[in-house]
Amino acid sequence: MAESGITPCTWASLLEPNTETADRLRYASRSSAELTACGEEWDAVAVAPLSRGLAALDTLDVTPEDCFPVIADYHRQELIVLVPVGTANDGEEIQGVRALGRGAFLMVPRGELGTHNAAWLSSPTRFGGRYLGAAALRAAVKEADKARADGRALC
Repeated sequence: MAESGITPCTWASLLEPNTETADRLRYASRSSAELTACGEEWDAVAVAPLSRGLAALDTLDVTPEDCFPVIADYHRQELIVLVPVGTANDGEEIQGVRALGRGAFLMVPRGELGTHNAAWLSSPTRFGGRYLGAAALRAAVKEADKARADGRALC
């Protein structure tokens, strides 16, 4: 986080896709995303609303170019972050943040873009295996909530 206590908004521009991207996502074929079981290769943490999740990523000082797997569900207005398998419940329980581990299923984009319900905001490296920690993400959500309540948030 920036020393001034104000977080730069590197993720905020992804809250709403531009018109061309929105049209491609909206009219993408069903094969552009697939229902995938959580708890095998990775778990996931969903943060609602999407803007809250994006603000949390800004507090972690990561960018979309860092290649951590991050998905937007523009329909449900949720941010989904893939985390190491078995860790979705790590950290403090927070309202609006849910764990998706073994037994849960998630729509995951196929290819570069995905669909309106599952679009990559930051796609994983082709080698995989690079994940944010669930506990760190939950802590970042709390920090972003506090910054917003204190009037320090830019996003």
